[in-house]
Amino acid sequence: MKYLRDLGNSVIVVEHDEDTIRESDYVVDMGPRAGNLGGRVMAAGTPEEIQQNPQSLTGAYLNGSRQITFDKTDKVIGAEKLRLIGAHG
Repeated sequence: MKYLRDLGNSVIVVEHDEDTIRESDYVVDMGPRAGNLGGRVMAAGTPEEIQQNPQSLTGAYLNGSRQITFDKTDKVIGAEKLRLIGAHG
């Protein structure tokens, strides 16, 4: 993505990955929630500006005031498998 940007292109990505957000030049945080409960620009700016904006849920995760937690017992590792037959590349 940075290669495309460096060639002079505008690159627009919809992403939830923290590392990708932190590497972005500019972030538009949509919300306040998903689907019909969203659709508004909650914050816009650099990742540093987003994490300082109290309106930004993404910013709260970036600055560490909110965290994603999960119970390891929710998923049984290895319970689901993907089987490819006849695949080649």
